[in-house]
Amino acid sequence: MFFTLIATEHVFEHSYAANILGFDDTNLIDLNWYVFAGIIAGCAFTYFTFAIRKWRYKTMTAIAFGLAVIYLAYFYFVIDYGVEKEMLFVPLPLFIRGAGAVIISIVFLTSIVQSGLPFQVFPQALRGCLITKVKT
Repeated sequence: MFFTLIATEHVFEHSYAANILGFDDTNLIDLNWYVFAGIIAGCAFTYFTFAIRKWRYKTMTAIAFGLAVIYLAYFYFVIDYGVEKEMLFVPLPLFIRGAGAVIISIVFLTSIVQSGLPFQVFPQALRGCLITKVKT
């Protein structure tokens, strides 16, 4: 559900940067460094809070969805027809998207692993979990 929420904005963000702002492939790739920095920060945050301080799954899920809401709110409420080009080259939303995505991934993969599944059936259980979540 998390990745479904941010998928539309991610496609919009890429199309907007490429077609309207005229960013070439090199500039679009350079934007991924901000996402990578968010992934590193999200991993560090999750390690210190989830692994060491033993925060709960619900708390970590709420934080990840909160980051997704911030990312989506930026694109829904900041971008309009009169926005200046310089305003769109802000690394914060990309950083937030990377951090939120890695936090939710680590939390849910950890919950599947801790459920006691052996490694041999882990891919099937992960697939079944994803299909069940999509159907509901």
